[in-house]
Amino acid sequence: MTIDEFWKIVERVHGASPKDMESKCRRLAEELRLLPLAEVASFDSHLTECYYRANSWDVWGAAWLIRRGCSDDSFTDFRYTLISLVNDGFEAALANAENLGEFEIGPVWAEHR
Repeated sequence: MTIDEFWKIVERVHGASPKDMESKCRRLAEELRLLPLAEVASFDSHLTECYYRANSWDVWGAAWLIRRGCSDDSFTDFRYTLISLVNDGFEAALANAENLGEFEIGPVWAEHR
């Protein structure tokens, strides 16, 4: 799976449930069940790479402000939520964390547990 194919899956899932993280997770699981195991492993590799790319003080600071506090666990959730915003939102946030103000990622929506 290419990175573009990864983002196409994320975009489909996001498009179907833009503000419901639990629904996004269910839809993603459904999509991944249809793929061969090697493709699922490749998806996971791309997801992990994006997750670690979002590990910065700037992103954490934005998460702290948006969520009105941000523990280690909350920052984990926040980074996955950030990835779920699709490639444009993700890359915009990494380029400048202040760009997160353009996306609906408030303190309530960001909590999906």
